[in-house]
Amino acid sequence: LFFSSLGFCLIEGVSEREVPLWSELKWGLQGHGLGAISSVDYSEEYSRGFGWGVGLEIQKDFTPIVQGIFGIGYQVMNLGRVISGSGIIQDPGSEFSQSQSGFFTRGLLRYFFPGAFLENREFRNFSWEFGGEYFHTLRAIQTHSSGVTQTLTASKFLFFETGPTVHWDAGKGTVLAISPHFVVNLVGESAFKLMGVRLGLAINLVL
Repeated sequence: LFFSSLGFCLIEGVSEREVPLWSELKWGLQGHGLGAISSVDYSEEYSRGFGWGVGLEIQKDFTPIVQGIFGIGYQVMNLGRVISGSGIIQDPGSEFSQSQSGFFTRGLLRYFFPGAFLENREFRNFSWEFGGEYFHTLRAIQTHSSGVTQTLTASKFLFFETGPTVHWDAGKGTVLAISPHFVVNLVGESAFKLMGVRLGLAINLVL
């Protein structure tokens, strides 16, 4: 399964000249889009789909270069595939799509490389994160191209997540960040078959 979401992070607070950006607890809203590709044992083809998620995020600085991130929210994951016809009669096949929705919790550790690309060593503009996400689905539905739907057993996912984040100082304590992260599912029938890249979106305020 391939996840892809594109976004940015805004961290607002007092002027960075008055309080260092690394000295505060931050919270805010988070959102992401999802693109998905999933492989299965019985076919060389892939299932594909799109989804989205929204939630809350808290960032806590443990040291000037180490930060903890905790997030909770609601997420929807969609996948679809075409089952081709076989035998003497060849037909265009039938399209099936699955949608799973529920709540997630995410915990990451972030390590900063201060001033990696800037002369100002006080601004943390590049970091690396690693951690995990538990996605507890509450509802799973399969839909046929004819419009017929049926309820499926909801799945549980535990993703390992790691990757870099690039931060830009937008002034007055506001930071813009883009995070391409690799994720892989560690449990269930799809263990190590669900994997891909995630980019997130969040707006955080200094507490």
